Amino acid sequence: EEVDAQLEGNGVRLGDTFDRALANMAITVDGSFAAPLIQKMRESLRREARGSQLAAAIRLRKTGAVMSANIPQATLRGGSGATLLSLSRVQWGSADGGRPRLSGNIATGGAGLPEIIGRMERSGNGQSIFRLRMAQYAAGESRLAIPQLVVSQARSGAIGFAGQAVASGAMPGGSAQNLQVPLSGNSSPSGGLSLWRQCTRIRFDRLAVANLTFDRRALTLCPAGGQAIVRSGPAGPRIAAGAPTLDLAGTLAGTPIRIASGPVGFAYPGALTARNLDITLGRDDSANRFVISNLDARIGKDIAGSFSDADVRLYAVPLDLGNTSGNWNYSGGVLTITDASFTLRDRSADQRFEMMQARGASLTLKDSIINADAVLS
Repeated sequence: EEVDAQLEGNGVRLGDTFDRALANMAITVDGSFAAPLIQKMRESLRREARGSQLAAAIRLRKTGAVMSANIPQATLRGGSGATLLSLSRVQWGSADGGRPRLSGNIATGGAGLPEIIGRMERSGNGQSIFRLRMAQYAAGESRLAIPQLVVSQARSGAIGFAGQAVASGAMPGGSAQNLQVPLSGNSSPSGGLSLWRQCTRIRFDRLAVANLTFDRRALTLCPAGGQAIVRSGPAGPRIAAGAPTLDLAGTLAGTPIRIASGPVGFAYPGALTARNLDITLGRDDSANRFVISNLDARIGKDIAGSFSDADVRLYAVPLDLGNTSGNWNYSGGVLTITDASFTLRDRSADQRFEMMQARGASLTLKDSIINADAVLS
C-alpha cells in the first residue's frame, strides 16, 4: 500500500504542551545564561506562529508489518516570512520488531530563533547518528554556540554524544565569558545521564564566582572513583571531580590574586579538598602570601571549612605566621578566619622577640583590608 500527499497549513502552532515545557525549563535554569535564551526562543515562536505556513510532500508506504515514510521536502515559514524549519530527504521506517530508522537533513532559523543545521543518518552497524551545529544564539549578555555535536543511538536505545559548547553569561553564583566546554557523555533509561567519563579540559576568558574573578585560563577536571564527573538519576544530580593541579590568576574584590596548588577534589553534594595551596594576594611588590598544606571546605549557601599546616606572610606587617590552623568562611565577599592557632616570628633584620604562639585568633579580609586579633604568649 502506498499513499502520496501534499500537506499545507496556516497558523501552525507547536501547542500548549511544548510552550509549557519551555516555560518550565526556563524556571529550572533561572539564574543561568540558559534562561534568557529559552525565554527569547519561546517569545519568538509565539510571534512567528501568527500567519505561519506549512508546506510538505510526503509518501507513505506499508509492506506487511513494516511502515515507511519519505519526505523529500518540508518547510515551515513564520509570520515574518522567514523559514523556521526545513526538512529534506527525510526517511523514516519502522523495522519489523525493531527500532524505527530515521535519516535526513534538518535546519532551523528565523528572527529570534537559533540557527541549527543537522544531518540524521544510519551507520553500517545499525546505529542512528545525528550530526549538528548551532551558530551563536544570544539574548542580552547570554550566549551559546555549539560548533559541533554528534549524537548516536545504539540498538539498545542508549544515547551517546560528543562535541563542544561555548557559552557566556550568568552561572550559579557568578558568570562566565567564552566558557569552552567539551561535551561527552551518554544516557540510557537504566543508567540515567552521565557526563565526562574522562579527564576534560575547560577553557574560559573570564570566570567569576562572587567577588572572585579569574581571567583567560584552562582547567583540567578528571572523574573520581571510575565514575562520570556528572551523574543524574533518580537520586538527583551528583558531581565528583578532581584537578591534578591549579594555576589560576585574577582578582578578589579588586585585589590581584594567584592560586597554585597540588591535587584538588570536589563533590556535590559534598565538599572540596585541596592540597599544597599557594595563594598570592596583592601586587608583586606588596603581596600577601598564604601557603596551605591542607584545605577543606563545605559547599553550601556559603563556603566554609578548615585548614592546617599553613604559613602566612603579610606584606604590611614584618611578621611571619607558621604552623597555622583554624576554621574559615567566605560569605558576601568577606573572608573570615576563626579559632586559629599559629607561631609568630619576627621577619625584620634585627629580631625584636623570640618566637611566640597564639590560640583562638581571628582574621577578616574585606575590601582589601585585613583586620586580625590574637593573644600571644
